[in-house]
Amino acid sequence: MFAICHLLCKESKQVAVGEFSYPGIHTVAFQQRLQLVPLTMDEDGIIPAAFQEACDRNQLSAIYVTPTVDNPTTATLPEKRRQEIVEIARKNSVAIIEDDPYSGLLLKPLPTIASFAPDITWHVATLSKCISPALRLGYIAAPSEGKAQQLAAVLQAMTMMTSPLFAALASRWIYSGFVQDFAMSILEENVARQKLASTVLAGQNYSAHPEAPHIWLSLPSPWRAIDFVNQVERSGVIILASSSFAATSPVSEAVRISLSAAPDQTTLTNALGVIVSTQNHYQPNAMRAIV
Repeated sequence: MFAICHLLCKESKQVAVGEFSYPGIHTVAFQQRLQLVPLTMDEDGIIPAAFQEACDRNQLSAIYVTPTVDNPTTATLPEKRRQEIVEIARKNSVAIIEDDPYSGLLLKPLPTIASFAPDITWHVATLSKCISPALRLGYIAAPSEGKAQQLAAVLQAMTMMTSPLFAALASRWIYSGFVQDFAMSILEENVARQKLASTVLAGQNYSAHPEAPHIWLSLPSPWRAIDFVNQVERSGVIILASSSFAATSPVSEAVRISLSAAPDQTTLTNALGVIVSTQNHYQPNAMRAIV
């Protein structure tokens, strides 16, 4: 992501993102002094009209989007909305960075944004979600051969090279069909854990995809997400507040819960129970400043 933004954001430092988006893009923005322009989202993800408005008001270099099982909100852009975003991007000469780590875990993924606009889309995918977080290897489909060569030069300057051992291992697993089989095993576990979560969280206000590894839990008033995270952490459960994903001050108080982090379903059940119990018993932050 760093290398792509380095190539795209030489003239304008503005990049459009969902109002909640993967923290990695925030890290890149800080390192490269980019201005993230937040776009309003709903249950289906980024709203095209918000993107058009951002184009009208700013000089955008790119839009960063996770169209399938958004991290953190779990929203998946409908096909029509993907096409609308492509049309707006093309009309306003805005490049698209499509972060797509989860399509490989879905039984019937929607067409990628890159399939609609390969000439303006940088499609980024990874094996760390569908195989193992330890396999830090992915790929990028660039809009053209020339831009792919430019990206390769930047990556070589940054990292020297991808681990040949990891690359050879990943290639062997892909060609043998192991990756597909392993991804299906993860998919089955995600489905089981989503069903478990739907039982424990019954009656709570949350968003989820039946095949996703995380959920997005909205908190009732008067909870603040950061206070809720601190309260839950005292019971040994780690979750992330909406502020970790927001380009500006969070417009809603919510938390992302990873269902895949727990080593087994029993541990997950207990952790979700802690979250529900904490949410139902509001305790104001007792910490006070000493002056």
